[in-house]
Amino acid sequence: MWDLIRLIVVCVLMVILLRRQVNLGLVMVVAAISLGVMYGMGPVKIGTIAVHSIVARDSVNLVLALIFIAFLEHAMRRAGMMQKMVRALRVLIRDPRITMAALPAFLGLLPSAGGARFSAPLVAQVMAEFEATPERKAFINYWYRHVWECLIPIYPSLIVAVQILDIPLDRLLTATAPISLFAILSGIVPAFGGLPLERQLSSSGAGQLAGSAAQPLGHLYKANNSIDDAANSHLDASDCTGARNRALADAAYSLAPVIAIVAGVMLLKLSVALTVGAVFLVMLVAGRYTIGETWRLVKEAFSLNIVFLVYGVMFFRDVMVASGGLERISPFLVGAGIPPLVILFALPFLVGFSTGLPISVSGVALPLILGILRSSGSVDPALAAFAYASGFVGTILSPAHLCLILTIDYFKAQFARVQNMLWLPAIAIQVATLILTLVRTGLTGAR
Repeated sequence: MWDLIRLIVVCVLMVILLRRQVNLGLVMVVAAISLGVMYGMGPVKIGTIAVHSIVARDSVNLVLALIFIAFLEHAMRRAGMMQKMVRALRVLIRDPRITMAALPAFLGLLPSAGGARFSAPLVAQVMAEFEATPERKAFINYWYRHVWECLIPIYPSLIVAVQILDIPLDRLLTATAPISLFAILSGIVPAFGGLPLERQLSSSGAGQLAGSAAQPLGHLYKANNSIDDAANSHLDASDCTGARNRALADAAYSLAPVIAIVAGVMLLKLSVALTVGAVFLVMLVAGRYTIGETWRLVKEAFSLNIVFLVYGVMFFRDVMVASGGLERISPFLVGAGIPPLVILFALPFLVGFSTGLPISVSGVALPLILGILRSSGSVDPALAAFAYASGFVGTILSPAHLCLILTIDYFKAQFARVQNMLWLPAIAIQVATLILTLVRTGLTGAR
């Protein structure tokens, strides 16, 4: 009982601090120290745990992975890969509804805070062909921006989850991959229900759309990289074949780094840090970066917040483990008659909904339910995937989610209406994942 009370106090403290927009890394450090004090740990003990969290191999690997991901994202943007892929999608995909979803989904391959703001103008441009409400536009941009969070191994929340759960990344991704499929499918009805089956464009409008890929792809953006100035040139119909071929080449070029990372992690079983670092190095060599250019890129992309956040999360985890409370909380909840699946849903969902931060689900919620996840001696990937899905659903519904706030602001949509559109597909994901979990684990009603 007292372990649970201590935990609730710490969680309330974290929510209060996050609501006051205190840095998440600092919040985790404060939570770790507070938890240690409540368990009677002295300054020496807490300091020793903090030092161990900094020098531990898994912490170092996690920091390197996230730093290299930031470097890679910056290099891809500098190389124009994102712009080229956007142009390619508009040429290769005939159905504009698929393009609407594909644009934010592709940009979602590279996780970045508030990234939905980058895709919002592109979605708005494609949806200008339809009579669509601001809320529908906001939903499409926000929802499909996040469908890869349970699949792509460069998402920080997945990387942290692997460290917390101590299972191979490929095993976790195999278990969580269906969640992304559920997300893609469950968003179809609220996103596209009622939209016409055919593109509603005049011949001149079609020419403009096709023409957006005819000019050299480097011209997609103006010198100031304004997304809203994109795709306004004209193309003769006889050049469509050439434009399509160029689009295919640009699509392959733009996806190459992400494909290489997934292959390295999933097929070759390489670490995320090593794989992303190698891909980043290849991009530097291929782009003929000078030492000065590389240094400027690194300075622009590097963030101490990433380092602080990782160490804060790992410090909090290590204090929880050292306190011994983790081993007692889950048995207490189970002994109180609460079904394990209810716990695996409730804790990640509440943490995700309260913070709007996927990484907080991995860093805060998963340590709390490790006892249940390890009920058979080792972490059950199916149960871990269910808990991860619960956290994902919580964050996607959270009014504190930065992407949701930015998207609603861009489209001038009504918050309540957008959030109402989110509930049905979010519930569908949770129910589908629950059914899949029951099938995978062979759980009975008693369990």
